[in-house]
Amino acid sequence: EGEGEGEEQKIEAPPVPGYRFFINNINSYLGRVLYQELENSEQIKDPIEKHIFVGTQTKSEPDEVPQGVEKVIENDLTRSFRKHILESDIVIYDLMTSNFEEVDHVIKTFKTHELEHDKVLILVSSVMSWANTPPKIKKVYEDGEEAEGEEDEEPPEKAPVGNVPDLITLGRVFEWAGITFGEKEYFLLQKSLAKLAETSGATKIRFWGKIYGTNRDYYIAEGVKEGDEEGEGDEEKPADFEARGTGVNQFVYWVAHDSLSEWTQLPDLFPKYLKVSRDIKISFTGDLEKDIVTVPFFHGKEKHYLRAQIARIHHGTTLVPKGLYRTNEEDLKEIEANEPEDEENKYVPQTENQNHPSNWSHYPKGILQNCRTQHMDPEPEEEDERDPEEILKEIEAKDPYDPRLKLISDDSEVEKGVPAWNIRLHGDKERQ
Repeated sequence: EGEGEGEEQKIEAPPVPGYRFFINNINSYLGRVLYQELENSEQIKDPIEKHIFVGTQTKSEPDEVPQGVEKVIENDLTRSFRKHILESDIVIYDLMTSNFEEVDHVIKTFKTHELEHDKVLILVSSVMSWANTPPKIKKVYEDGEEAEGEEDEEPPEKAPVGNVPDLITLGRVFEWAGITFGEKEYFLLQKSLAKLAETSGATKIRFWGKIYGTNRDYYIAEGVKEGDEEGEGDEEKPADFEARGTGVNQFVYWVAHDSLSEWTQLPDLFPKYLKVSRDIKISFTGDLEKDIVTVPFFHGKEKHYLRAQIARIHHGTTLVPKGLYRTNEEDLKEIEANEPEDEENKYVPQTENQNHPSNWSHYPKGILQNCRTQHMDPEPEEEDERDPEEILKEIEAKDPYDPRLKLISDDSEVEKGVPAWNIRLHGDKERQ
């Protein structure tokens, strides 16, 4: 037999050509992450196996397109745009940052053309995918070693996560008013809020805003959290304290210094802090435990002062379009949704009508001079023989309630000739 006869000869499989990826907004935070994860130039043996990347570019992000992207395409929905879509094997859109008209155009393009091979269209809900992915948990014993021969337990059932609004989409609305933290920061904040909703036990969480400090800033989250946790250590609640879920303590607030920091729950608000906060002006430093030294004296720390100012801002500036709500016929201090029996007559605010203060109303109850939103039931002195209701009417006359759904056009001027509110219209003004 000749040398080598009978030995099996190894036949290598031919190299598989790489995929052609289309990624919309490829210079966005998610676009760059996808590119880094999918790019395979260091793992291949044959150049034909290299993936090719094309995509569109967002102008709202300062970051450059990753090096290695073959072509940046204008998302103008022209014939050239469709050509690149049809040439791609995998098309990826992030629903959080995409123009839905563009996504719809891509779907129609695939449906109306004869395709040489199957295409993959991936619509990513990036934030919700992250929030809904359960962690992988292994049982670890005290000595740090897993028991031999014992299978990993199923991860425990997760507690329901509180509702977290889509901050990335809301960020676009903020941009219309000239306010933005950047797409990357919104993305990180959304993840951070989702984690807070899971760990805090809150049933609802939303991004409230940002307050600047001299050393560090505060991101602020607002939520609904059941229970009567004091949040003040051993400090005793005063008699005029409004319980959690009511009045100035309707919501719970958390603060973080940036989108990667841990959230700290602020204490519930006592009227004594709110009272002095009306009479002092002092810059925030970013240190929650810093003593507030002012005249008049503030008997608390920066966390108490911050919580008081959040309450004042919330109750004074939370607005709704006029007509969405109405006062309750039986109790004028309460409001309800303005929902007519006939659905066709339901009020829908129009942009052209909202460009005037007379079409905006205050939503929360106003804070009274007693630093609550509700008067307490009076406790008559022994010598006072008057009926408690009569005493309460006298108290309300001295410290009256603001009417519910008060129009902002009725707010007092900041100073002579300077209105409390200015309204600016953003966007297409040609139809106004």
